[in-house]
Amino acid sequence: MMLLDVSTYTKVGKIPLSGVTVTLIDMSDTTKKHIVEFNPLSHEFNFMIDRGKQYKIIATKDGFTQGEDIIDTRPFDKSGLIQKDIFLDKFVLQDLLPIALYFDNDLPDRKSKNTTTKAVYGTLVSEYVNKKQEYKNKFAKPLQGSEKSNAENEIDVFFEGNVMGGYEKLKMFIPNLIQELEAGNKVELIFKGFASPRAESKYNLALGQRRVNSVKNEMVFFGNEELKKYFLSGQLVITDISFGKELAPLDVEGKISDERNSIYNLKAARERRVEILRAKRNL
Repeated sequence: MMLLDVSTYTKVGKIPLSGVTVTLIDMSDTTKKHIVEFNPLSHEFNFMIDRGKQYKIIATKDGFTQGEDIIDTRPFDKSGLIQKDIFLDKFVLQDLLPIALYFDNDLPDRKSKNTTTKAVYGTLVSEYVNKKQEYKNKFAKPLQGSEKSNAENEIDVFFEGNVMGGYEKLKMFIPNLIQELEAGNKVELIFKGFASPRAESKYNLALGQRRVNSVKNEMVFFGNEELKKYFLSGQLVITDISFGKELAPLDVEGKISDERNSIYNLKAARERRVEILRAKRNL
């Protein structure tokens, strides 16, 4: 007899994975009943197996691809210990999407017609959040009573929940993206850039592309610039679509003269965004 130790891990990051079901199949004797073990608390399994046989081990867990391996004890001439690590794969990136990232009016690079920018999204979002009180003053100040307090609360929720919340979600997403790339996977991210309807369509299309580019810059310079080499090698690809103002709802004000509603109204603010919508692996 021999002892078989099986340990289960995530394929990306090689993190110990509990809650896995491991099935041991005796391939040398098909009449033998499969041994099935479920371990909800640990990633380790132990089986007693015979020398001179072939076994198949299959590891399964909901939400993960199946992991499997072959154990051949025929070369062994004495009892001993065999250790096997099984890796289960889950593409976690899509579970973290979509991510919406918001921008101040006409940023980055005001009045520019370029489609690229040197701006980094993290800097832009910090400056944007600092303008929360300005948004209250410009939009909510003319209102009265509960209407005013409700508007101020909505602005608080937007800046703290949507603007900062989206950025925090991006910072959680990037380390998972790095793990996917380090595991050798090729990843494509689908970005969409949007704008509020204050300017003409051609200008807003370029603005939407600049916004996408600023998010890409954030990813390139994130941490120790781990993603930079993957962009350069083509292992990480961003496919972007700029809609400009084309998808903005009809009730979003676009008049340049009406700054209160075309800039500071949250209906307009919510349109100034980039969305990371989908992630695809190994194209």
